[in-house]
Amino acid sequence: MTPRIRSALLLLAVLAFALLARFAPLGETSDAAPDGLIDSGVSLGVLLVGAWLAGRLFSTFGLPKITGYIALGVLVGPSVLAIVGKEQIPHLRLVNDLAIAVIALTAGGEIKLDFLKRNARSLLLLSLGHALVVGVVVGVFLYFFQSPLGVAQVEGIGAKIAIAAIVAAIATSGSPAVVVAVISEAKAHNRFSQTALASVVCLDLVVIILFALAMALAAGPLGPYLEGAAPDRPALWLYLLHHIGGSMLAGGAIGLLLAWYTHAVRAHMAIFVVFSCLAIALISEQLGLEPLIVALVAGMLMQNAWPESSESLFETVEELSLPVYAAFFSLAAVKIDLQLLATLWVAALGLVALRGLSVYAGVTTAARFTALTPREGRWIWTGFFSQAGVTLALAAVVQRTFEGAPFANTLYNVILAMIAIEELIGPVLFRLGLRRGGAEDAVAHAPSDEPLVEGAPSAPPTPD
Repeated sequence: MTPRIRSALLLLAVLAFALLARFAPLGETSDAAPDGLIDSGVSLGVLLVGAWLAGRLFSTFGLPKITGYIALGVLVGPSVLAIVGKEQIPHLRLVNDLAIAVIALTAGGEIKLDFLKRNARSLLLLSLGHALVVGVVVGVFLYFFQSPLGVAQVEGIGAKIAIAAIVAAIATSGSPAVVVAVISEAKAHNRFSQTALASVVCLDLVVIILFALAMALAAGPLGPYLEGAAPDRPALWLYLLHHIGGSMLAGGAIGLLLAWYTHAVRAHMAIFVVFSCLAIALISEQLGLEPLIVALVAGMLMQNAWPESSESLFETVEELSLPVYAAFFSLAAVKIDLQLLATLWVAALGLVALRGLSVYAGVTTAARFTALTPREGRWIWTGFFSQAGVTLALAAVVQRTFEGAPFANTLYNVILAMIAIEELIGPVLFRLGLRRGGAEDAVAHAPSDEPLVEGAPSAPPTPD
C-alpha cells in the first residue's frame, strides 16, 4: 500500500469516527456546560490528527502541507461536514492565540540583527514598495467600484474615501505565519528566506501604523456610523505607543525571562515553551497588546543576545511546530464560510487578482533597487501574497468599531472571503518561490550572511 493511499484511508477513518462522535455522542453531557464546550476537545483532536494526515496526503502530490491543513479545516468546518461547529470556535480561540505566539517566537529566532542592520534599506524598500503600490491600487479601485462590488454603500465623497483607505490599509498586510511555516517545512534557511521573512515582519509593523492612521482619519467622515458602536478611541499617538511600544516592552521582558530559564534551569523545555507562549497570549489579550509583536521581540532578543543558550529553546520550538501549524491553519480554515464565499466570490476574486498583480508589481520593482539577484527579485513577491491572522484581526476591528453600519458586515465578509482564497493559493505560490528563487538549493548558493545592500557583492545570478 502506497503512502498516499495509506494517508487517505487513515484520514477517512478519522473523519468517520469524528462524525460518529459528533452526531451520535455516547453518554450524557452536563447541562451546565456552555454549548460547544464539551465537543471542542473532540474538535481539536480532529483538527490535529486530521490536519496532520491531510498534510501528509497533500505532500505526496508535491503540495505544501499547509494547503492540506487548510483543506482539512474547510472540510470539517460548518460549511461541509460540520464536525467543528460554529459554537465550538470561541472555545478554541486560546489554541489560536497560543499558535500565533509559537509561530512569532519562531519568526523572531530566524531574524538576526546583523542581517537587519546590513540590509535595513533593502528590507524597507521591499516593504514600502509593496505597501505603496497595493495601498494605492486597491484604494483607488475601492473608491470607484464600491457599489458594483457590493463592498459598501455610503453617501458622500469623504465617506467613500474613508472606506477605501481602510480596506487599502488592510489589503497591504501579509502573513508571517505562512512564511514561517513554509520555510520550516522546506528547511530553507538562507538569504532568500531570511529576506522574505524579515520583509513581511517589517510590513506588518508598517500596516499597523497605516491602519491606525486610516481609522483615525475615517472618524470624521464616518462619524455618524459610530453612534452607539465603539467608545471613543484614544489619540493616534497614544494608540501607537501602547499597541506597538507596549508590545515591544512586554516582548523584551518575556525575552529576559526566557533567557534566565534557558541559562539557569534548562529542564522540561517543551512544557516551559508551551506555558510561556500561553502567557504571551493571555497577557496580550488582557493588556490589549499585539501577541505577534510580543513573541517576535522575545524571540529576536533570545536569538541575538544569547544565541548559544537559546539554542535548546528554539530546537524545542521547532519540535512543536508540526502540531502548532496543523492546529493554527486548520482552525483558521474552519472559519471559512463557503456559502458566503459563493455569494461574494466575484468581489473577493476580483480583489485577490488585483491585489496579487499589485503585490507583484510593487515588490519586483522595489527588488531592482536591492542587491537581490534577478532570479531572487522575480520570486520574492510570493512571500507577500498570503494574508491570514493580522488581516482578519484588522477586519474584526472595523466590524466592531462600525457595528450596525450598513458596510461593516459586508466589508468583513469580503475580506474573509479574500483570506480564504489567498490561504489556499499563497502557500503553494511561496513554495514555488522558494524553489525558483533558490532558497531550497544548498546554503552555499546564497549564504545568509551575504550583504544585501545595494552595491555590495552578491552571488551571481543562476539560470532559470
